[in-house]
Formats: sequence, C-alpha cells, structure tokens
Amino acid sequence: MARGFAIATLLGACLLAPEVSAREPVHPDLGPVRHRDPQGQRTLWLGLDAGGVVLPRRLGLYENRVWTAHATSAWALSLVPGLAIGGRHGVSAYDVTGSSTAVRLRLHHHQLELSGSPLSRWGSVRAQDRLFVGVQTHAVLEMKVDDVELHPGGVRDTLLEVGYGMHHPLGRRWSFDWRLSGRHAWVFLKTQRHGLAAARVTLNPRPAHALSASTELFVVHRDEDAPGGQERVSAHGVFRGQYSWMSAVGIGPFIAGRFATDFASGTTPVFETRAAAVDSVYGDLTVGLRAHW
Repeated sequence: MARGFAIATLLGACLLAPEVSAREPVHPDLGPVRHRDPQGQRTLWLGLDAGGVVLPRRLGLYENRVWTAHATSAWALSLVPGLAIGGRHGVSAYDVTGSSTAVRLRLHHHQLELSGSPLSRWGSVRAQDRLFVGVQTHAVLEMKVDDVELHPGGVRDTLLEVGYGMHHPLGRRWSFDWRLSGRHAWVFLKTQRHGLAAARVTLNPRPAHALSASTELFVVHRDEDAPGGQERVSAHGVFRGQYSWMSAVGIGPFIAGRFATDFASGTTPVFETRAAAVDSVYGDLTVGLRAHW
C-alpha cells in the first residue's frame, strides 16, 4: 500500500508540474493612470517609484534652472473577484533657481481609487472592464524662498473622478487599454471641470518583459476668474513610455519616461496659480520596483 501511495504521489506531482511552470509573470499596473486591477481574491500589488529631471537654463525651456524630484509608494488590493481598491502616496520637490532668487516647493500628493468589473460575472468575456471612482489631492506644505522657510496653509487642490475603461488582450503578446473619465477639481475657492481620455498599447516580447506606450489627453474648463490667468478652456497631453521586467518570484524593476505639453495643467491644478509655472513643456524619468502576491 505504501508503494502504491508513493507512485500515486509521484504521478500527481508530474501532472501538476507543467501547470506551475507555465504560470506567466504578472506585471502590476500602478501608474498615475491605471487601466487594470489585480484579479482574484486578496491579490496584492505593491510599488515604489523615484525620479525627476534637471533642466539647465541654457536649454532655453525655462528662464531659470529647474529641477524636480519625486518619490511615490503605490498599491492595489483585490478585495473579492471583480472589486479592487488602490492608491498612490508620495512627495515631490520643485526647485527654480534664478540669478537673484531661488524658490523650492515641497508637494505631498495622494490618490485613492475604488474599482469594479461589471462584466466579470461572464467568464467567457475576454476583455476586462473597469468602472472606477477616485479622489486625488495635492498640497504645498513647505516653501523656501532663498533662505526663508514658509509653511503655507490651504495651498491645495482636490479632484473627484468617475470613469470607465477596458483591457483588451490582442493575442498572446499584445494588449490595448482605454478609459474615459470626468473630473471635478477644487482649486482654492475656484473649480475646474476635466475630461480625460487615456489609451495604452502593451507588448510582451517574452512573458517576463513588457513594453508600453500610452497617452493621456485632458480638456480643462475653468471658472471665469480662476487664479493664474489661464485660458478658460484648454487642452493638454501627457505621453509615457515604459519597460518592465518581472521575476518568477513576483518582484521586478521598471523604467519609465514622461513628456507633457504643459508642466502641470490637467494633472496638478494647484500649480496653475502662477501661469509662468505651467506654460512650458516638461519631461522626466522614473525608475522603481513592482511586486505582487
């Protein structure tokens, strides 16, 4: 009997081995604009990002030397099949140094989203839809002008967002994601209305590797007497490219680049209080880690 049990155990291991080895790596989606959620029950995605850019005055993009730096933690948790929650929490520094003065800002930002998949009850549907509601805040908590430190109060914005999107697998290597959303933003005592359309194409040349290119288009409608002297209606774009690698144990690095047609319009409305701070193109580089359990 013991010999028969050993043979049965060996056969069972042989049958299960192909299924385990064939399991493909998961690439968590934890960027500022998310298209996918963790699947299953109590599946957790975690991420750490860090990046920035230095723009010398001689480049001609700005009148002064500008540098930025940011660090962000990100997470997403599948509560039950078809329902997930996630967020991003970080700090950013912006420094502008001219011939006569230097200004540095410390900005804290938080993002939280609750999302569900109305189509998840139909297992035969290949596309994964995503209905979501989210809130974002950006607050300037510290300002340094030359050697004088200031701690302003109330320099913040709040954005409430509702939207819908889909993830479409296009064979084994390609996928396409899109989402549409509307935002209402409170900036000091004024308000803005945002329309956002986002799309992304992803290529997996091998299961552990992922290359993606995405775009986000914003249309912003402001109050007539909004601070900063911005136009009442304007359009802005953000373009991203990313490469990521995921190990068999569920941890891997990524590198991403971003280019924006305007420094902060559509993404961080609190900076629109000074038109000179946003009416320029902008780009930066981000590196980080992603993990899933």
